[in-house]
Amino acid sequence: MSQAKLDTLTFINRIIALPNADTKDVLNDIWEVAEQIANRCKKDDRPTPPDLGIGQSSFRYPIAIKNALVTPPPPILNYPPPEGQVSTCEEIATYLNHRYPGLHYTSDEIIVTSGATSALYLCFMEYLAKKTTENNQPNAVVVFEGAYPGYEATLNQLGFPVELIVVKTNAGFRPSVNNLRTTLLTYSQVTMVLLNYPNNPTGVALNEQEAWDLQALCAEFPHVKFIIDAAYESLTFESHYSLIDKAKDRSNIILIHSFSKAFCVPGLRAGFAALPASDVRLLKARQVNISGGLCHSSEQVIISILKLKNAFFENEPINEEACALVEWEKEYRAFCKAQTTFMHKKLTELGLTALMPEGGIFIFLDVSSFIGRSIPNKVGKKFESDHDVANFLLEKEALITIPGAAFKVNGHYLRLSCAHSQTVLETALKNLRQMMSLITMYPKNDRFFSLDDIYQLPVQGNAKTKRVMTNWMVLTGTGSTGKTTLINALKARFGSQVTFVHVDQEFRHHLELVKKNMTDQEYEKYVVSQDAFDTALKMRMDIETCLDPNAFCIFDRSLIDTLAYGVEFGNRITDAQRESIKQHLSTYIYKQVFHLGLVPLENDGIRLSVTEEQRVKSQSCFFRQYASVGYLPVRLGIFSSNRLESITRRVEMILSVMDEPIDEIGANFCLPK
Repeated sequence: MSQAKLDTLTFINRIIALPNADTKDVLNDIWEVAEQIANRCKKDDRPTPPDLGIGQSSFRYPIAIKNALVTPPPPILNYPPPEGQVSTCEEIATYLNHRYPGLHYTSDEIIVTSGATSALYLCFMEYLAKKTTENNQPNAVVVFEGAYPGYEATLNQLGFPVELIVVKTNAGFRPSVNNLRTTLLTYSQVTMVLLNYPNNPTGVALNEQEAWDLQALCAEFPHVKFIIDAAYESLTFESHYSLIDKAKDRSNIILIHSFSKAFCVPGLRAGFAALPASDVRLLKARQVNISGGLCHSSEQVIISILKLKNAFFENEPINEEACALVEWEKEYRAFCKAQTTFMHKKLTELGLTALMPEGGIFIFLDVSSFIGRSIPNKVGKKFESDHDVANFLLEKEALITIPGAAFKVNGHYLRLSCAHSQTVLETALKNLRQMMSLITMYPKNDRFFSLDDIYQLPVQGNAKTKRVMTNWMVLTGTGSTGKTTLINALKARFGSQVTFVHVDQEFRHHLELVKKNMTDQEYEKYVVSQDAFDTALKMRMDIETCLDPNAFCIFDRSLIDTLAYGVEFGNRITDAQRESIKQHLSTYIYKQVFHLGLVPLENDGIRLSVTEEQRVKSQSCFFRQYASVGYLPVRLGIFSSNRLESITRRVEMILSVMDEPIDEIGANFCLPK
């Protein structure tokens, strides 16, 4: 198979990790900027942006850990055995035998480490140091796209070159065993495969068939070490599968666990690896000169927790502390599932796309809709990568995220850590919503006006247009999407606090008057005529031009809807009208746009009869038109077959987007100077 053919099949990205390489990368850039902003906020006595970047949880740790930490140490604390105390290794082996029945781990197959990262480092040092070919090629490590950034960073610290091969996944970041097998057959220097499930960052967990297929691959390539990075195994929301569950021979399987992740105590830096006893001895020799072993207090916590876990597995007489620990694990798993589900729902309501995780604490958010848009306040610069998006959110002090580029993925994503309090997540969503409004007011393409138009549109000589962020919110959609009903419900909610701009109602009144003096045939021709369009456009322009931008208004459609009719249905826009519209849209910025879903059509005798196909075409036309001039409408679907419940849900969704007091709406937006 040719290299070109292989690359097309597997999307292989080959990276050489060099000794003493400069590790200043995407991830380090984010942390450096975040630190600068944190210092600035501290100096100015302002709150720091919500940190959805770091992979740690705000959930309480089990009471059993607190009890273990307050247990007095022995009178003399000697150096710990580099592989861990015998009692610790015995409890871990017992736990693994309960967790993976039939594999029969022994204590001499366990090494205790300072977190899972330390275990990975020891394995990298031991298995990758030697050359594998007569051509002196470096060893190669294979990962699927969506790989934890710490893998490459650790490889860069080894002091010798290693090749990192990134293999393309199937749709939804599911592992492609076929692509992995092709890679192993093609590259003889592959020494190690890293498997991280539930995956950080995507939240993908293996299904049973994938576990079987990976186990078969493991048996087919016995010279390759398959490392299972099971840091988030205990946070699988449904059934958990791993290739080790199916393994008959585990001689080339290394299992790495993060005690810190499983029990919400990253500060203890506790992890362990299970591997053949002969390899444990080799790793032990390396660990004695690196960390020397795990500290006494961390080991005591591991022993205490696993004694309780093993007591529960073995059905010992009711142990309340063991039952409390198992109950805590259920609560923590439910917390992570609830928070990731909440974030997925809210991001979807914002019109964004994100994977629904099957485990772990992360949401992987697709930000490809922002790519190509202009970066606010940076004339001539556009979002070219997810790194640009992450930097923008950080620099605006909105929230801290990790760009997908750090995880070697094909696409544009942000990783959001969701294991935080509801307050933190809601603040992050509020900030993200505001930044989206700021981003989407800039055009993604130049269908009607360009970025140069925004900054350089001439007004009275050489003066530049002054851009105004209004407090105007728009309800858009074709006929019979429930706009009038929704406006009536909002009137009941806000009363005189809000100005409701119902130009279509005025135009409908105009049509009623016209219809009285025409035959049905004449009326049908007039409704689609240039004269009718000019009248509707003038009504809209007159009203929007005279409105106070600071007044809180809700529009039943806007000038952009009129523009959509003119462009999509006959190209009726004259040059003079186009310039007038361009200037208006370059000056006034709608705060938010809501795109209403279709409801059953009601014929009122004024609107012309239309087919369902025409309605769908019009509906799509409105959405495309708003997107073409830089807006990302929030979709308001039909939430229930119950009419009242559906209206209530729509109102609630609008209120959630405009959750600030009326007199403060728009105050937090940053306009270009």
